Amino acid sequence: MRHLALNFAAIISVLGVVVSFVMGIIILAQGRVVHGLLTLFVGIPVCLALAVVFDYVSDRMRRDLIEGRVRGTQDVVDTPWEDDPDYSPGKNTDYKSGKASPYT
Repeated sequence: MRHLALNFAAIISVLGVVVSFVMGIIILAQGRVVHGLLTLFVGIPVCLALAVVFDYVSDRMRRDLIEGRVRGTQDVVDTPWEDDPDYSPGKNTDYKSGKASPYT
């Protein structure tokens, strides 16, 4: 399901590039030069960067799944609730050590 969500996000980001380009041109045609150029020179790279990141993460997750480098629940260690079914930390408890946090 995560792969589908990441692929969907990458497609939406690519469509955001197209929308940013069209909106930038429309805003420029209306005479608002600063807003149009801002949309073109900021909106398009941001949407393109998001598309690249979503595609990279999806590809990396797919490769990790194929190569068997996926962490399962058996790999989670050093948690106070791992062996204690009655563990219920307080509101100000540090989850790693199980002790009260001195910062609150």
